[in-house]
Amino acid sequence: LNMKFQSHTNIEVMKGLSFGRFSLGFAIRLMNFMRNELLKQNPPLEKTIIQMPTVKELIQKGETDLAKDLIKYGGHECIARRLNLRFDEKEAKRDAIARARMEVSETLEPNERRKRYGDHYLR
Repeated sequence: LNMKFQSHTNIEVMKGLSFGRFSLGFAIRLMNFMRNELLKQNPPLEKTIIQMPTVKELIQKGETDLAKDLIKYGGHECIARRLNLRFDEKEAKRDAIARARMEVSETLEPNERRKRYGDHYLR
């Protein structure tokens, strides 16, 4: 979502507000993934509640790019709220911890990162 024109809005309350980085393409890919998962149910659309998939679920289903983008654009809870989806509060807490670790690890040198977090944080 291109927010560079947000200061040109006619709504006084919205002037100067930023909702952070976001990609409409990511949101469409995520919603398509969720739709396809609902259609795979037997019978289709058996569940009446649409819930935000977790990072773990996305990775298990082979959607690693969606999982990375979910973290990139704010995490489980943030994306669920933006798209008005139900979300798992426990997953939101785990996601916040993982995001904090990623942010700290990005500021560290590779050897320090390896000491603190192991090889799986070396991306």
